[in-house]
Amino acid sequence: MSHEPYIRIVPGSDTAVLMVHGIVGTPRHFDGILAAIPGNWCVYNILLDGHGGGVKDFTNTSMDIWRKQVRSILNALCVRYKRIFIVAHSMGTLLTMEAALEHTDKVAGMLFLASPLKIGVKPRAALYALQLAFELEKPGSGADVMRRDCGVELSKKLWLYLGWIPRYLELFRQARKCRELVKKLKMPCIAIQSKNDELVSRKSVKYLAENPKIEIHELERSGHFGYVPEEQTFINSKLKELFEGVKK
Repeated sequence: MSHEPYIRIVPGSDTAVLMVHGIVGTPRHFDGILAAIPGNWCVYNILLDGHGGGVKDFTNTSMDIWRKQVRSILNALCVRYKRIFIVAHSMGTLLTMEAALEHTDKVAGMLFLASPLKIGVKPRAALYALQLAFELEKPGSGADVMRRDCGVELSKKLWLYLGWIPRYLELFRQARKCRELVKKLKMPCIAIQSKNDELVSRKSVKYLAENPKIEIHELERSGHFGYVPEEQTFINSKLKELFEGVKK
């Protein structure tokens, strides 16, 4: 599966949507959301450094690189467009909330999906990862959903993943940092969490709720990596509401 960025530039448009995936994620995570974005708006669904390749590519990147990448892209968009909306998943929510605080005059609204302000890895997530590494997932299983949402080509050489430890330690530090940053967001925000999330603790809702500007919802059936059809529809409806609310 290709994990390329998706860029849609509409000449004359004054609005852009920046989309940022999560750790070991892919721009493909937002495939089901693209239809909710007005056709006359520009879209920048980016690929974070170290993603789209193999295990060693991910080892050789860092949180600092991702942070600078998101900041650089948002800086450029703020120069070019009148307003920016942000749609982010998992780690992408942490990166974008930090960058957005530097552009409160241009970032009109934000949609957070599975924001990991408190990380809580469930045993089934580790099982899914092992099934993926050894290509043991069954069609339609949780591991299969995880496969479609994974932006790194996995390896059966388990020792290679030791190089990923620093990346996840950085993620934990970024999550702790953003528990304070999230309180400072002033633009309209919608956060959609999943009760059955394999990687995010439901305590994240508590941190999100400390900011009254954030409208919070919890999905009943979907997990971290994908959405059942009716909940994908719900996500899209909330995104459209965010767009329309700002237009008014």
